[in-house]
Amino acid sequence: MDVAVHCLKDVPGDVPRPEGLVFAAYVERDDTADVVLFPMASKVQCLADLAPGALVGTSAVRRRAQLGQVRPDLRVEYRRGNVNSRLGRLDAGEEFDAIVLARASLARLGIERAGEALDIIPAVGAGVSAVDCRRADPDIGSGAAAGPPGHAAVRESGAR
Repeated sequence: MDVAVHCLKDVPGDVPRPEGLVFAAYVERDDTADVVLFPMASKVQCLADLAPGALVGTSAVRRRAQLGQVRPDLRVEYRRGNVNSRLGRLDAGEEFDAIVLARASLARLGIERAGEALDIIPAVGAGVSAVDCRRADPDIGSGAAAGPPGHAAVRESGAR
């Protein structure tokens, strides 16, 4: 593998980076909002309308903690998986009454879906795509720093 693209919010900040890897570029920051989504067939359209005890899924400790402050009566549980499978399970009524996702991830995947933006503190690195490559491959790093089509890289971090 020559390059990997990460949502910077998902890169652990408390673990040393693997030796020899470098972020060659970052794409300009997108929307940082987290949104709560409800099943397509649900009449519920906002967090305030969820019944006490409703089950909300998210993969972020940060979101769970903040939702607990906003709505301590909700059950907020850990849920991972790709976005499409989480939305599919939500709409099928399999587990959750609502889920929380990053609005930028929905936009990047071309998913247009109504949801309520949460008034919570975003993750460090939210909305930022980072291009990771081997420091020893200057040609790859330089190409990554040029940015993907339609997006200019806003920072090169020593990939040369």
